[in-house]
Amino acid sequence: MAITKSPGLVLQRIAFGDTSLILKVYTADHGLITLIAKGAKTPKSKFRALVDFFLVLQWVYPSGGRGEIWTLHDASLMEDLPHIRRQPVKQALGQVWLEAYLRLSPGAGEAAQRFDWLAQHLQSLDAAEGQADLNRLSIDFMVGFCHLSGYAPQFRVCIHCGESVEDPRLRMHMELGGPVCRACRKPGEATVALSREAARLIERCEESGWLCAAPSQIHVQAAETFLWSFLHRHAGEGHRLKALDIYREMTSEG
Repeated sequence: MAITKSPGLVLQRIAFGDTSLILKVYTADHGLITLIAKGAKTPKSKFRALVDFFLVLQWVYPSGGRGEIWTLHDASLMEDLPHIRRQPVKQALGQVWLEAYLRLSPGAGEAAQRFDWLAQHLQSLDAAEGQADLNRLSIDFMVGFCHLSGYAPQFRVCIHCGESVEDPRLRMHMELGGPVCRACRKPGEATVALSREAARLIERCEESGWLCAAPSQIHVQAAETFLWSFLHRHAGEGHRLKALDIYREMTSEG
């Protein structure tokens, strides 16, 4: 059986018996995989403090086996992201990204590119200073994740007639990924309202990776909610991200 060495990040930890852990890990080589770290909870285990969140590790595991759960052979630290673990707001945003990868990432195709996107944004999150940085990173992450998943919304032209849409409050067709103009709007057509300000924040991140100076937290949250809902519509199933609710509670104004 072939042995693989691949960089990866823990997305989820599940207790297995009294001493072991089941790990959901996103790797550069195989995308999302499941590993069992035998004895990881015992005091003398080398894995006890190592297989944790916000640590980039080199994972050693068998590949090509028949089972869906592979046994972890070894792991070593490649990069520590200590400020995320020590700062609750950063940790909350990082958990949003980990949950997005856990729920929405496809198979191993283009796994290296997706892994790099997650790792780079976690590095930026570790170095971020202030809520403005977190706002930019939050929207930029989701915009890029939409593109990496093959689903990218647009906000300029009607998805039915192709004419420019300048309404201050857009009616977004989630299935077709764009606004519906007043002339083309049909009774009962399923659309989601999005403020022009929130749409501009998303476009700004698409164009340059930067938001306008100190955007309103309301518009930031509206942009986050739209991007998550859009991606969820096309790539995921189930309920909204639980980690996003926690992050939002921590960053809500007033």
